Formats: sequence, C-alpha cells, structure tokens
Amino acid sequence: MDNKFLEFQQYIRSNPIVIVLFVLLQIFFVIILAFFISKLNSNNYSVSNLPISNLKSDLESLPENSVEAIQSALYDNVTTNGGTLSSISDSDAKVREGTMTELYFDEINMHYINFIVDIPSIEQSYQIFNEWSDNKSNPHYLTNLTTMVMCPLESKIEYSRFKCRDSYNHNGQSLIASNFLPLLDPDSYSTLIQNSKAPYIVVIAPKAFMVDDDTKTSYTKQTEENIKSLGFPSDAFNYYVSYGPEDPDVFLDYVISNP
Repeated sequence: MDNKFLEFQQYIRSNPIVIVLFVLLQIFFVIILAFFISKLNSNNYSVSNLPISNLKSDLESLPENSVEAIQSALYDNVTTNGGTLSSISDSDAKVREGTMTELYFDEINMHYINFIVDIPSIEQSYQIFNEWSDNKSNPHYLTNLTTMVMCPLESKIEYSRFKCRDSYNHNGQSLIASNFLPLLDPDSYSTLIQNSKAPYIVVIAPKAFMVDDDTKTSYTKQTEENIKSLGFPSDAFNYYVSYGPEDPDVFLDYVISNP
C-alpha cells in the first residue's frame, strides 16, 4: 500500500502538467454542468410563465393561482403566434390602460376579470379573461374556460402586422357573453348565434309585451350596456329581440339560410 502511494507521489512530481490539465478539465466540467442545469431551470420557468408587469398592481385581489394560469396561457398564445420571447427577462407585457373590467356575481360567488394585454417588443395584443371563486369547489366554474387568452376584436388590435390566432376561432367573446349575460339580466334569456360576420344576441322579451320598435330599442340598449360591463364593445355583436321561446329557433333557421 505504501509503495503504491509513493509511486503515485512520484508520478505527480514527474508529470505536473498532466495533473494540472486533469484538474482544470474537472473544474471546466463542473462549470458547464452548472450552466446547463441553470439554463434548464430558467427555460422551464419561462415556458410556464410570461409575466405581466402591472397585473397585480392593477388587481391586488387576484389570487396567485389565477396569476400563474393567466401568464402560462399567455406564453402559450405568444408561442402559437410566432412570438420570440425566450425568457422572463424578455417580457414587457402590460395590461392596457383603461381595459381592466372586474365584476363579482354574488349569487354564484364568482369573480370575473377581463382586460387587454399589450407586448410591444413583439407587437402582439391579447384579450384575457379569468374567473375565480372563494369556494374552490364552486360548481359554477366555466368548464375548461376558467382562463382564456384570446385574440382581441379587430378594432382593439394596436399592431397592424399582428395576425392573431387563438384556440377559440375568434369566438372567445361570444363564449364569455353567452355565459354571463343571463347573470347580468336574469329577466331576459340571451343566447348567441354565430354567423359569418358577427354573433347575434337573441334577447327574449316577456310574452306579455308586444315587440314594437320601442321595446326592441329598450332591450337592445340594455343588452349593449351589459356587453360593455363585461369589457367588450357593444358593436362586437348584432342584436335581435323576440317575445317567446319559439322565436330563437325560427331566427336560427333564418341565420343559417341567410349567412
């Protein structure tokens, strides 16, 4: 044992350059390994989150799980639309001033937010919807629609070169309106019929009323106000006022026949 140790010492003395190179290679290997581990962790985080700088300052009550869901979905949409953001330090996403809508539906214990986010560095904008409840088992959550990142209406896109795609086929606003309009106006049943241009909102007036011009104007105006309160411009939809549950079917036939 002692002889082998002495031989090893003699080898070190006679080959110092080899030993130094070996040590340097080991140090270099450790540095490279640490770099790749750090890079891997950074990429994993950036893939799951694209931070919106003023989201929490604009809405302090927004829970952390909603923040994570929104920022994760935003990253996915940026990727779908060819965005080049590769790390959290690249993100200059920001809630557009004046677009934050916040509602609370007491009867179902659901919080509702809707806003537009702009990302100047890649010239992209998105409409974002999120809902949450103080009761995690609340049965009123929208199925698979708790967080939606969708293309803004054409009139709300600030970057002319941005050709937006989303997973809702530009129908996200209709999905939201169809679920929340009845909560805003429970006395009239509203439904949405998609046609080639803009979705129709069918407003059902009580059968006791005649659907004259004044009634149509009144119901249409109220529905437009409800649409605005959800965070969408009223001209995103067309409106049709009827007076009985059988009329929407007749109207649907008309829309299908006259796209």
